[in-house]
Amino acid sequence: MLWENLREEEFENAIKESKGLCILPVGCLEKHGQHLPVGTDVIHITEIAKRAAEIETAMVFPTMYFGEKTGAGEFKGTVIFFTGIKTADIKGNLQRNLPQRF
Repeated sequence: MLWENLREEEFENAIKESKGLCILPVGCLEKHGQHLPVGTDVIHITEIAKRAAEIETAMVFPTMYFGEKTGAGEFKGTVIFFTGIKTADIKGNLQRNLPQRF
C-alpha cells in the first residue's frame, strides 16, 4: 500500500491490514555515471519497498531524500543534506505520523 495513493477514509483499514507496519524508503540524489539518472537510488529503494510490502503487508511511507555523501557534491544534480538536519527531519516526520498508528 502506498501512502500517497490512499484517500483519507482508507487509512483506518490500511492500518489494520498492515498491522501498523510501515516502510520508510530513503535514498540519495547523486551521480551514477552518464548512463543513469541522479535519482537511481531513490527509484531502486522505492521499488524495493513496494515489492517488500507485497510480500509482507505494509504501508509504504513516501520516499524521503537523504544525501550525505562527501566527495559527490561537485557533480551536477547531487543534492546533499547535512546529516543532523535530515535526521531531525526524518525523526520529526515519523513522530508526527505515529498517532496514525504507523
